[in-house]
Amino acid sequence: MDHIDKTFIEAIFTPDYYKGYKALENYVVKIVFGILQDMSIIQHMQKNFVTADEIIERFNLHAQSRPLLKWMLYYLEYMGYVKNDNARFMVKEKSRNER
Repeated sequence: MDHIDKTFIEAIFTPDYYKGYKALENYVVKIVFGILQDMSIIQHMQKNFVTADEIIERFNLHAQSRPLLKWMLYYLEYMGYVKNDNARFMVKEKSRNER
């Protein structure tokens, strides 16, 4: 049974799978950065640590956008583009030049 499980897992998680997953991650980062740049949020985050609530207030966003905005901020942190200090976010120096 162990042999079947290992073979099955190896068949699914091939090098092509990992390449595709990485491409998908990069695509999502580009879309999130694009949205936040178009709204001038990234530019604001380059100078200050801000919370999702501060972004919502400053950019006059609807309160229902909070979950999506938080997801975007935490995703950018996970991907290494944003610093998080107690739910206050700031764009990392590295990502300013990359995007």
